[in-house]
Amino acid sequence: MDAAGITKFAGFLGREGPAQPMPRVTVDPLLDVLDRALKGAALSLGASRLAVFCRVTLPLIRPALAAAALFALIVSIDEFTLTLFISGRTIETIPLVIFNNTQYGMDPTVAAASTVLIAVSAVVIVLLERIVGLRTTYAVRR
Repeated sequence: MDAAGITKFAGFLGREGPAQPMPRVTVDPLLDVLDRALKGAALSLGASRLAVFCRVTLPLIRPALAAAALFALIVSIDEFTLTLFISGRTIETIPLVIFNNTQYGMDPTVAAASTVLIAVSAVVIVLLERIVGLRTTYAVRR
């Protein structure tokens, strides 16, 4: 691996390393409270372990997985200083490009990139609400 490859790998680890606890912190509590009887019932009815995971466990933890992915993305984008120090000049992430453009004067590209990031975040939140349905997940059943 050449020096550029090592720098890219270090940049990847620097951005993704701090984001790794987010899925664990978000999904593990939900896995602890899942009803084990559902898994046992599916296994006793002849479902394979893969089928139990895909048809029972995964639909139940889907809201937590969506939240974990969103948290990991936010933490990854927020790791600006670590990326700045580790990546050198070979990697250009969105936060680094915005920083470089604002350092030497205000460029309309920065405003456009910020607007796109906010719009994408809003669209992702709306889509997660539509797909996962957080209101139905935490609703009180009567």
